[in-house]
Amino acid sequence: MNENISKEPIIRKTIFLFIGLTIVMLFFQGFYFYNMINKIENEEIKNYENIIGTLVKIAPEKQYEIGQALFENKQKDTLDLGRKLLKQYGYKKNMYLLNNKISGKVYKNFLYKIFIVSIVIIISFTMLAISGYRSILKKLEEISYGLKRVVEGDCSIRLEDNKEGIICKVAHEFNIMVTRTKITLENLDKEKEKTKALVNDISHQLKTPLSSLELFNTLLIEEDLEEDERIEFLEKSKYEINNLQWLVKALIKVSRLETGMIDIKPESNDIKNTLLEAINSIYGKALEKNLNIKADNLFSYKINHDKRWTKESLVNILENALKYTKEAGYINISMEKSEMYIKINIRDSGIGIDKQEINKIFNRFYRGNDEIVQSTEGSGIGLYLAKWIIEQEGGTIRVKSVLGVGTTFSVIIFT
Repeated sequence: MNENISKEPIIRKTIFLFIGLTIVMLFFQGFYFYNMINKIENEEIKNYENIIGTLVKIAPEKQYEIGQALFENKQKDTLDLGRKLLKQYGYKKNMYLLNNKISGKVYKNFLYKIFIVSIVIIISFTMLAISGYRSILKKLEEISYGLKRVVEGDCSIRLEDNKEGIICKVAHEFNIMVTRTKITLENLDKEKEKTKALVNDISHQLKTPLSSLELFNTLLIEEDLEEDERIEFLEKSKYEINNLQWLVKALIKVSRLETGMIDIKPESNDIKNTLLEAINSIYGKALEKNLNIKADNLFSYKINHDKRWTKESLVNILENALKYTKEAGYINISMEKSEMYIKINIRDSGIGIDKQEINKIFNRFYRGNDEIVQSTEGSGIGLYLAKWIIEQEGGTIRVKSVLGVGTTFSVIIFT
């Protein structure tokens, strides 16, 4: 605490000035004291001169004895005689210094000057203390005003914090707090926008199947339908219900991931095993569609990734390839290794993606404008989730596609 106080510029400056003024005061006091002693000594010399001169004038023949009496021999009888004589003129032992006619005037002048100097120094000390207090108070008022601005929602204010001392340290911490508050508020605004967009997307996604179900239900209740027509509407209702169930599950998964309810925890795992589990998850569907699944250059390599969610990401990409690849087509899977990353390539012979849609396919709920895409079951969440998961692990996904030829998804996980 004391070390921090000594580093405070305002306090340090005040202390230095106090020390400086104290030294000046001591210097002046010493100077005046020395000057006073000299004056008293001069007065004593004048007094001796007057005494010797007077005595010699009265008794010239006793000049030698007079000098001996003043400067050499001090006889008790002569001292007693002199003391009695001086007492008659008001001079006695231990008399009050100010009443001394020899040194009193000099001492009074000394006390007067010391008094003036002391008053000046006290006033200087007081002004210095007030100046330091005002400087500290001004800084505290700036911090108080800044806090008020932040409470009112203004996070643009910054305080000067490029000096040493407690106050500048507080100002620095204040600036950090404001920056973090600003980031937090910006993140809250982003979260609000995300929530708003999610609600809008959910509303849009649920609107069509719910409208269809409402229509089918109305027809089944109000219309006199043939048995085959009734069965057809029931089948369509079942299809829409299945879509709704799948959509709700996907939405729950998205919301849990985005709100942090589910943590992505990368750990050292063999990426080959994760990839093989993802391939096995869609292998049965690929056989039903008569697709050729080929895995080349797969190798074991331990890399930090969340096995469960990385598998989820790869499954979503593989299912996307499965959906939009015609029967008897192929899906080729391979791995590449560099010093910085592992790359998993998933190449299909599907319908391809238009160049104008490449940058949109990872948007939540986005589905392409192609007729095949629109007629195929899906919600536009799979690829969004795939990229989100990989990016949470510090990786990325790249896409190359030729319309009518096929698409290659490259999942890059950094080592």
